[in-house]
Amino acid sequence: MADARIGVKGTGDASAEGGVVFVNTGAVTGPVNLHAPRTAVSGYLLQVERMAAADFRGREAELSALAAFGTEARPPGGSGKDYWRWLAPAWAGKSALLAEFVLHPPAGIDVVAFFITSRMAGQNDAAAFCEVVQRQLYALLREEEPLSTPHTRDEQLRLALDRAAERSAAEGRRLVLVVDGLDEDHGVTAGPDCHSIAALLPRTPPHGMRIIVAGRPHPPVPDDVPGDHPLWTTEIDHWLEPSPHAQATRRDAEQDLLRLLDGGGLGRELVSLTVAAGGGLSAHDIAELTGSRPRRVERELSAASGRSFRRRAAHWTPGGPDVYLLAHEEIQRGAADLATDAELADGRTRLHRWAQTYRSAGWPPATPAYLLRGYAQLLRELGDTGRLVELVCDTARHERLWQVTGADLDALSELSSSLDQLAAHGRQSGDPDVPAALRLAAARDGLHERARALPPGLIGLWARLGHTDRAVSMAESQRGWSLRSLSLTAVATSLAATGHGERAAVLADDAETPELRDDFLWAIATGLAEAGRYAEAVRTASRVTDTETRAETLVAILKAVAEARARSGPVDPDVVASLPDAAMRAVRRVPDTVVPVELLADLAHAYALLGDDRGAREAAGLAFAAGPDDHGWLRALYLGRLAVKLAGAPGLRERATEAALESVSTVASVDDLRERDAALPEIAAGLAAVGRHEQAAALVDLLRPLPSAFSNGLLSIATAIAESGDPDKALEWADRITEPADRCEAFTAIGRWSVTSADPLRTRGMAQRILDELDGLSDGGTQVNQLIAMADFLSRAGQDEPARAAVVAATDAARGGSAARGHVVTQVAVASALAAAGAEDDAHRLIDLATRTAEAEEPGQLRLTYLLTVAEGLHAMGCDDRRDGLLSALLDENRQDAHNPEHTVSLQRIAETFGATGSPDRAGELARELLDRAANAASPSLRSWIRYRAANAFLAAEDIDAALALTAALPEGEESSFLSGVVQKLLETGAPDRAARLAEELSDAHGDQGSLRYVAADLAARGDTAGAVALLDDLSVPALREVATADVVGASARAGAPHEAHALARAITDPGHRSKALAAVARAHGPTAEGRALLVEALALGTWDQLVEAVAAVTPEHLLLLADLSRPQVVSAKSRPALPERRNPARSR
Repeated sequence: MADARIGVKGTGDASAEGGVVFVNTGAVTGPVNLHAPRTAVSGYLLQVERMAAADFRGREAELSALAAFGTEARPPGGSGKDYWRWLAPAWAGKSALLAEFVLHPPAGIDVVAFFITSRMAGQNDAAAFCEVVQRQLYALLREEEPLSTPHTRDEQLRLALDRAAERSAAEGRRLVLVVDGLDEDHGVTAGPDCHSIAALLPRTPPHGMRIIVAGRPHPPVPDDVPGDHPLWTTEIDHWLEPSPHAQATRRDAEQDLLRLLDGGGLGRELVSLTVAAGGGLSAHDIAELTGSRPRRVERELSAASGRSFRRRAAHWTPGGPDVYLLAHEEIQRGAADLATDAELADGRTRLHRWAQTYRSAGWPPATPAYLLRGYAQLLRELGDTGRLVELVCDTARHERLWQVTGADLDALSELSSSLDQLAAHGRQSGDPDVPAALRLAAARDGLHERARALPPGLIGLWARLGHTDRAVSMAESQRGWSLRSLSLTAVATSLAATGHGERAAVLADDAETPELRDDFLWAIATGLAEAGRYAEAVRTASRVTDTETRAETLVAILKAVAEARARSGPVDPDVVASLPDAAMRAVRRVPDTVVPVELLADLAHAYALLGDDRGAREAAGLAFAAGPDDHGWLRALYLGRLAVKLAGAPGLRERATEAALESVSTVASVDDLRERDAALPEIAAGLAAVGRHEQAAALVDLLRPLPSAFSNGLLSIATAIAESGDPDKALEWADRITEPADRCEAFTAIGRWSVTSADPLRTRGMAQRILDELDGLSDGGTQVNQLIAMADFLSRAGQDEPARAAVVAATDAARGGSAARGHVVTQVAVASALAAAGAEDDAHRLIDLATRTAEAEEPGQLRLTYLLTVAEGLHAMGCDDRRDGLLSALLDENRQDAHNPEHTVSLQRIAETFGATGSPDRAGELARELLDRAANAASPSLRSWIRYRAANAFLAAEDIDAALALTAALPEGEESSFLSGVVQKLLETGAPDRAARLAEELSDAHGDQGSLRYVAADLAARGDTAGAVALLDDLSVPALREVATADVVGASARAGAPHEAHALARAITDPGHRSKALAAVARAHGPTAEGRALLVEALALGTWDQLVEAVAAVTPEHLLLLADLSRPQVVSAKSRPALPERRNPARSR
């Protein structure tokens, strides 16, 4: 793509080498560096070298004992047979001994190590242990290191330990983990809030692994270590006699330290600043802090280095300037004792001013690494909550961290750690800092929103382009299980397709349900088939348990095999011999509830490509017969799809034409225009696929009154022609398409065809056409999706550099597009709470802002949702005149757009808002209007759906009998969800017995237990907590039980039983539901210390904007802070997302 440019305005310096060049005007505040995927490389041994004794002497017996422990078989049984613990006082030489062992391990041993030190921020807790050890383990595995979230780092470390130990054992070696300084772990606290490194060490080391630890004899085993862990036994203990050489080193270091301190000037400043900072400053950092020259600092440090000071490589830039720390914990303590309080206070004041200088500059690219990593930990250790919150909530610093690390994980980790610490402090002191917790939670949730903006397909593309671990981390950071699963399955496909099948298999093994596991196996099998690993793909498919998913998987593999065979690609003859019959058997086993037309059509196509004419004719005949006979429009739709599938198969063109023509005659007999219009694009595609282009155009022309449907019909024709192998004709049809997004879809279809035809010029041309169209797309999400589609076909064509550039552009645009305009729903909730608290002026300002934000949305259901929320807020504030005006305006707007397919949906939702805001009579009027519309609807299916809307409007009007009278007329499959709504309304209107009977009927007849959650909550609200709990125990779906338990907790707390509710809340495992439950209990406690502690705990677990009512009840004085947090962020011109720029207005063919 030599002459193409991808430019995303407002994304800063984001460039990619190769055929595509980024043109960018701002959002990224520094360069986005694209690196090829690389095997993890750990520089930790360089740090170990620097802490090792310069002239190590003696200890032959101890090293021999360690070598024997690490290499020799251990007798079975016995507590801690795979553990060895050195115990010794300070300055005995423990670290020097273990450093010597790590640097010169015995033959046959793979060593990973972590030396806990309080001398350097970021090297003394469980988070640092996970990060440092994981990098070493992935270096052993020769894989790229995954990025971790605070919630996944423990499990990722355990997985890496297991895999590395298994690999070492398979190679005839043994993995040995060395951990020095367990007594220096800053995560060790008394009580349930302890998060120690010791607790991360496996109880039973896997695959023959050995673990060596060291520490002082007196600190107890941390509270979070399980009682049956080897660390609790003395059988693993070995006393280490102090080394005379270590004592000599101590004297030298202490004398060196005294020289620096007694000499005053720069030397004394070096010591006090290093102690104040906790280590981790570079010579350049110290020069800035002291006003000295960097060369003078380096000379002073060089003179002391090796005795009182040690050097380490910087965390994120191993090739950058070294950072300095004091040489030993005892030196650190001695320096802290010898430096005066005034000197340490002055050092910290300098650090704070220094940090403020970079903050005021917007955290530029030259920001020192210490300010991005060590400073936050220092503030946590100092308990300086004010500065800590300002630092870790700074959005410009978040962006700098993204630029440096390539992800938001470090920023999220800081926020989560700070919030957890705040919650723990609140439980211990009884006086939590609620405003700090609110700000931390809001910043954390803002970053999660940015992660949520990344579509699953985009995350999968990062993996396809080689950034596998970044992709896994992106997927794991998704909050909702549905989006997370979609993202992970996209990653699994890419991993399998790019030679990382083992990593993909781990994702499948970790699936939470059998259904998700099948989805992962399908994704992995299709990726393996894409990679040409057909036998492995078939084996993977055999593990799928769901009948339909297994059939889809085997047919997809067969298609890949047949297409490869048609291109004369290498295919295992055994696979060719056995797979067709296996796929046919799997399709025949698909349940009758599924219409397998497309599966059979794909089978027929594959058989034809393999030269099995008999099998192709049989599968095609079955496909014809499989189509539904009872719905003419649906059969016509399936016949159109069948024509497209068969058109390109050798020997099946005649059957394809037959299917296309039959689809036309079938749809001609359909009286329901709504159903006919739904089928026309598919029928037109079938005609186009068999060369009947003008006949297809005549059908699509029937859709002209519906602009969106008409454009979609033209897209169907262009896509079918492209897939049939006529890109020039497809391009002619693409230029007829009226909607820019649909034109882009057509160009994507041609681009995909060009991949299979090995036409790189065409591929680049279609990418350029998509770029040319992006200016015409007003919706940022559509722009992102088009960039993703373009990147996908570019990557499949082997054009990785332009693909990677497009992925970067899509990522930046998605993240930029997620910048909050302000959350309308939250603003309304806060405005309502402010009004209830008497702050009416603030409430009105906020509700006015929410109204403006909602009205600025593009027309559609999201805008309607926001405005209906505003109407509910106006009612809560007592502004019913404004509410009526807003709802009346929405009704007028909706009636003027009566041709819109969502017109009746909008009427139903407006009716529901009237009902929820105290006007059930207006809801009833709209319900009757909907019934009249249903009676006049020409389409039977449309009539059924409008009656469904009317039934729900009658529920909003509290006319339950009128709603139930429409049950028989509802669309197929909607009865259960509607009746569940009836149960809820019966409970709201005071008919619990009738509601309970209906809920039981739903559970027994439909297997739908969803309405039982409402019954359980109602029991709790009426004081019957025991009955509610008994009903919870009857719920068979764990996820439903969690939701229902949160409902019961809320009802029980409101009913005056906060202690019983609290006990129930503790049993909830899902963080979001538990957060809501704890907030309900906090609300019941009100403005008390207990209420505040529970509120902060809820904020640590769930999203802050769901807890407005709890904040209002517990700390009403902080409602104005909530108002500020809910307002739009001030985004500079540099960080606003904008449209990609075109290279030139010329079109590329």
